[in-house]
Amino acid sequence: LSFAACTTTPAPPAATTAEQARYLQFAGPPIDSFTYLEHYYSWKPLGAQQLVLWTDINDAYLITVWPACVGLQYAFRVRVTSESHLVTRRIDAVTFGDQHCYITQIRPIDYRALKQQYHTLP
Repeated sequence: LSFAACTTTPAPPAATTAEQARYLQFAGPPIDSFTYLEHYYSWKPLGAQQLVLWTDINDAYLITVWPACVGLQYAFRVRVTSESHLVTRRIDAVTFGDQHCYITQIRPIDYRALKQQYHTLP
């Protein structure tokens, strides 16, 4: 199984180091997997090897893929493979275009705390 994370507008260019640092500040320790219900809520590229994936409005994960991936920050649509709504590092992958990029790290983000500190976030 897989779920698609789509946008209706082009993805922004690579995130700045400050933006990556903001998400990292609220990221917990690495975990092996996470579950989701039926579909994703949203996603945001944070550079060539990272993206934030929301499984609902407040549950977000910082996902890092292997370094051989090229162009993630410019992807219009990504898919995340999974088995029975369970995304697992080293087994599942972020796919876009013709690339299949295995997930090397998953870190849950305390998105509520991030929004509280940075009031301009959705």
